[in-house]
Amino acid sequence: MVKVLFSLSASVAASAAVHPVHLRNYHSMESAPFAHSTTFPDAVASLMDASVNPCDDFYKYACGGWYSRATLPSPDGSVSIISALGDRAEAELSEVLATNKPKLSEFYRSCLDVNTRNALGVSPLRSDLDAIFNASSKEDVLRVAVALGKKGVPGLVNMDIAGNPDADATRNTLYLVPSLLLLDPKYYASPDPTFEQAYRTYVSSLAQLAGYDMVQASPNAVLAWETTLQQIQSVNMTQVDSTVFKAAQTYPLAIGTVLQALGMDTRRDDVSKSVVLLTESLFPTLEALLQRTSTADLKAIVAFKLLNFHALDLTESFAAARATFEAVALPGSEPMPMDVQCRVDVPTKIPSLVDKYYTDAVWSRKSTEQASAVVGALEIAFNAGLDAVDWLDDATRANAKAKMAKLVNTLGGPSTPQDYSSVQFDAQSYVANIHRANTVDFERKFASLYRVVDRLEWVGINPHDINAQYVPSKNQITVTAAIMQSPLFEAGVDPAENFGAIGSIIGHEIVHGFDNSGRQYDADGNKRVWWTAGTSSKFDDKAACIAQQYGALDVASETTGKTLAKLNGTLTLGETIADNGGLKSAFRAYQAYMRTVARPTYTKEVGEKLFYLAFGQAYCEKNSDARLNEILLDEHPPGKYRVWGAIRNNDAFAQLFNCPRDSHMNPSTKCHLWE
Repeated sequence: MVKVLFSLSASVAASAAVHPVHLRNYHSMESAPFAHSTTFPDAVASLMDASVNPCDDFYKYACGGWYSRATLPSPDGSVSIISALGDRAEAELSEVLATNKPKLSEFYRSCLDVNTRNALGVSPLRSDLDAIFNASSKEDVLRVAVALGKKGVPGLVNMDIAGNPDADATRNTLYLVPSLLLLDPKYYASPDPTFEQAYRTYVSSLAQLAGYDMVQASPNAVLAWETTLQQIQSVNMTQVDSTVFKAAQTYPLAIGTVLQALGMDTRRDDVSKSVVLLTESLFPTLEALLQRTSTADLKAIVAFKLLNFHALDLTESFAAARATFEAVALPGSEPMPMDVQCRVDVPTKIPSLVDKYYTDAVWSRKSTEQASAVVGALEIAFNAGLDAVDWLDDATRANAKAKMAKLVNTLGGPSTPQDYSSVQFDAQSYVANIHRANTVDFERKFASLYRVVDRLEWVGINPHDINAQYVPSKNQITVTAAIMQSPLFEAGVDPAENFGAIGSIIGHEIVHGFDNSGRQYDADGNKRVWWTAGTSSKFDDKAACIAQQYGALDVASETTGKTLAKLNGTLTLGETIADNGGLKSAFRAYQAYMRTVARPTYTKEVGEKLFYLAFGQAYCEKNSDARLNEILLDEHPPGKYRVWGAIRNNDAFAQLFNCPRDSHMNPSTKCHLWE
């Protein structure tokens, strides 16, 4: 069988033109002509290296043809099937920004209008700066900082609103966290005279451009503030559940003033008005720092935060000051041309509106139906897998199924995006537009405080990101419009390709709800133990097998073949559990679909092999040593090792490809967790 496949694959690969992969949507198979094709699609075959035995190296077998033609964009870079998909999404997004869309067009043009921005100078911030420097007390300065926070400007204490998995994930609460530093803490950890001078110069430059003097700028005070915060921000992030009253009483300046400025009653102890203090150990230091900082220095700090936040939104001179500082603080960084900066910034300044128009451009009702069907098929398949695993006891299995029953999904983009209908944007007022948009976003978010969590709210990623995610506190999976496109998913191809590519990705996200981290959350997103002790111990043993197995893999340079490092099996454990379980769920879903719905284009054997090829080709990538070393610090392994690991633990693959026992892709010792 293997030899026939080699010969067959080789002949197809030899005749295939080099062109992008095209995958078809499995729904089209209901009306597809019945056939028994024994050849892979040209687009799939062109990526393969059929001279490689799939039992020796399935990744090279699936991706070798693509790899031989791929070129790195830079000596330290990488390229992949996914990055090509990302390039297309970027082009689609650029087209959306360039078209005359209501609200978005005015916002985008206000960014691009550099002449008007230069003419306006710092005037868009004049009233805010006046409010800061006219404040008569620390409390007044902090109230101004809160008002600026509503406009999107980072304050001394930042806030978020979300469910609290440690108490009640179904109801929104208020999160407070000390504001992050301008740069990573490591830049402040070891005093460097060159860096410190560049920092002081940057603070002074912004002040001079804004029209106030060095005494008001107080660059030494700003640097001292940041350095003090650095000394305490290296601690692990912990959280403490409190109430509005208790938090305000304990930290009257750091928290009390903030909550009062938000209109909250800090005088009455109401246990229903909860507050979560993130990195709670920072607040005593922050409170003490505020107590001993003079009002004048506090004004300088808040003014600097305002100007730094808008340094790239004002004039070319402000942007040049930022670039001069970053040339010292972040060696190798290059300032972007203003039009490129706008292309990058606008989707982050007004994401909901950009999300809406991008989704409208690439997503349709049909897309939603198709994506929902794939997700539904994967949910059914994972549920069936819960019945197949023999290490779950009845109580834990029932809890797992209850969690699956409450799993929700958000597909494509936000179902109720913010359209800013109440706001009028001005094509000549970029900073004012930013403030208007952020104010509307803040008001919408703040209105949800202490209300039931909207589990279908789109969070965390953008529709134009090539991404999918699982949110444990909401028991929610999200799949973006950008990732649900060719070559991972497309109407018109065989279901094997769609189930192997996007199906395994969706399965991966579902399994995240049951990996070493996700399993700690229940059906409602609360962090609690829902496993019996015996079953939990079995999970740990099986997870340890996966961690040890991946940890034994040598990550080799793709240039020299020399080992760079061992893969960190503990760091990558959540992802590798999801890879293994997601692939199995996707294959089960594909088989179920072929039994009940599809009229096959391929023989059973070729269709199933096509499924695995689609899975492998989703991870085709070429990496420099520098990029591999970066990936080794990430929880996602390099693509080759993701494919190897999931395939080596997959009994169905070994049987299908007739891999000899103890061949590289069919080790006798396998790690099985989710089926």
